[in-house]
Amino acid sequence: AQDPDVMADRLCIDSQTMRGHVTLTFTDNGMGLNREGLHKMLSFGHSDKAGFELGARYRAVGRYGNGFKSGSMRLGEDALVLTRCASSQSVGLLSQTFLHEIGASEVLVPMVSWDLSGQRLRSEDDQSLEYILAHGIFDSEDSLLAHLASMQHRPTDGGGEGGTGSGTAIFIWRL
Repeated sequence: AQDPDVMADRLCIDSQTMRGHVTLTFTDNGMGLNREGLHKMLSFGHSDKAGFELGARYRAVGRYGNGFKSGSMRLGEDALVLTRCASSQSVGLLSQTFLHEIGASEVLVPMVSWDLSGQRLRSEDDQSLEYILAHGIFDSEDSLLAHLASMQHRPTDGGGEGGTGSGTAIFIWRL
């Protein structure tokens, strides 16, 4: 949320109980991420921030593409990222619990993306959605979409009230 290219002017940090787990929530009203951006955020070693400087006052956080993963996994075993940008909305699960329960030998990060009307963008996301619902803190696709739709962020269309809104919400649980 602090990065200059995110353009967030609000970051909310809270805790709540979700599906029986005390959950930390971090929500910003920035530009949000498209599917590719979310994939990079949840994958190890991806960073577009090298050399991105806007003077001494604004410096991009992170450089090597490991900060979110190592930081969130030190806070809790599981993290879910919901993000909405001008053209799409996506969710991704970074979960030690999920990987342990399926006996994974490599890091798998289930992701699902929808257009802004709620239509899934990729039919192959069915399995990812099943994993996210089984191992996450939302119990249905409708509840995920409702949370994305309710994100009270500034419009992205520049036209004042009534725009699509954008931003990112991160949920961390099993603290």
